Amino acid sequence: MKYSDNFKAKKETLLSKKVCVGFDGFVDLVIRPVKTRTDETTCTYYSTIGQFGDKISSLAGVSGNIELSVSSTDFGGCGPHYANGLANMGVDLTCVGAMGYPEKNPVFNLNPNCKTITVSEPGYSYVFEFGDGKIIMSDIEKISRLKWEDLIERISVDEMVKIFDEADIITLVNWSYLVHFHKIYEKFLEEVMPRLSKKDRKVYIDIADCAKRGAEEIKLALKMFGRYSKYAPTYLGLTRPRQWLCIMFCARVSMWIL
Repeated sequence: MKYSDNFKAKKETLLSKKVCVGFDGFVDLVIRPVKTRTDETTCTYYSTIGQFGDKISSLAGVSGNIELSVSSTDFGGCGPHYANGLANMGVDLTCVGAMGYPEKNPVFNLNPNCKTITVSEPGYSYVFEFGDGKIIMSDIEKISRLKWEDLIERISVDEMVKIFDEADIITLVNWSYLVHFHKIYEKFLEEVMPRLSKKDRKVYIDIADCAKRGAEEIKLALKMFGRYSKYAPTYLGLTRPRQWLCIMFCARVSMWIL
């Protein structure tokens, strides 16, 4: 069965489900590095990562400048993309994430089916696009400040229990990328999960690209994730290093566990 056919076959099931997702959020600036420029409106771009890499290497010891052309600015992050994708299919969602604080950044214009609760300033991702791939460079200074103490100051544990208790699927994303997310997941496990009703729900945890995390950190995380299964069947997703497929993988796993 084709992936699209699978969605159609499960349309009624999808529309009957409620999903809650947390806690990341990024603003994505899609960038094309300029190779040559003729005038104000005419230029050529580096077409491959190899070409761009050669240019960077050629500047060692001499320095240099590369013009960047920003082709678009959009919302990003595993959580907002995942939530918006399911919301576009009619799923009722709540996305708790880093979408601007105290006011939501207007770039996070998610589908109206998705209720958004913003708890932090977002990160910023600079997405360098080429014909053979992408290089994503992220500024996580502001989003990395988000700690459990900040989260429950902006959305109380009682309120969090109420929101996530409605969910048929609880989705936690992007563990690998942000330094305080391990503690947030751990405190969520200890303070929220035990207070949820015993309804038939599932938990999906996406650790994303864990290439920059140490082996011991990953082992500790896996043990902690396993403890979620005490409260609900728990599914784990991860992304191969340097391959930005986590959003599609999240959507596929969600369809499978529905």
